[in-house]
Amino acid sequence: MVPLLWALIAGPLLAYDLDDSPTAADLSVKVAELRNLVANTRSGDERVHEFARRLFERIPDAQVAVHVKLRGWDMERVTEKDAASIDRLMRSAGARFKTFAEEVPEPDLKDAYASATVLHGRDRIAYDSSLPGNQMGSYRYDPRTTAWGRVKVNEWIAQVATVIGDAFAFTTLIHESGHADQHQKGQLSPAAVVLGEIAAFHVEYSWLKLLDPHGERLAFLCTKALNAQKNEPSALHAMALAYVTHLFEVWETGGAFGKIEELVRKRGYEDGHAPGNGAKTPTRS
Repeated sequence: MVPLLWALIAGPLLAYDLDDSPTAADLSVKVAELRNLVANTRSGDERVHEFARRLFERIPDAQVAVHVKLRGWDMERVTEKDAASIDRLMRSAGARFKTFAEEVPEPDLKDAYASATVLHGRDRIAYDSSLPGNQMGSYRYDPRTTAWGRVKVNEWIAQVATVIGDAFAFTTLIHESGHADQHQKGQLSPAAVVLGEIAAFHVEYSWLKLLDPHGERLAFLCTKALNAQKNEPSALHAMALAYVTHLFEVWETGGAFGKIEELVRKRGYEDGHAPGNGAKTPTRS
């Protein structure tokens, strides 16, 4: 009873929805009178207590409603059943990116997305059947020039998109486009492999954070892929599970340099040596 008394005395009846009660206006007046009595040092305690008792006797007759706004989990809705073309991945990502473009905090993500747009416009992003199952993409370029390289995407991505959605499948493309952006800025070195991957994985994290600020969509997709592989084992479901698990690991780094570096080294990346003059197409994955 005491907390309610102080709530009534301290402020207006905003904490309680009494608008539908026929006694709401009267209660408001009485609360104001009680507040004045408490503030008046000449008001006797007995008078204040009696006034409060009468007020509280009336409150059960009033209809009190508390509105609670519950937010459900964000879940990625996957509607496409056909394998995703590069064009479709770009359109889906573009729609999502433009929706949140003004909220993108990372300039590197904006630049990587711009690079993806240029590469796609010049037909320099394509599926490649020669990539092994543990390599989802690569960026092939000439370090001696700033001429745009080529992004190669594992064909599995086209199928994985039907399980986890185009926007999340696009993550491989934004990662490789991050390398392309580094290349255009003169920051991509064939020797500094680890640092280059840290930068690309940070772009990847920024994309995932844009899609899924709370990690709820990825958690849902992980569960969905796990159940699919458990109930209907297949190469596709296994690949989708491995892919979305990797995405969740990237999301969990929080974009921290040290954690991303740890993940990069865990993936087996190591610094190499700069190629000789005859090597024209180093590859970054």
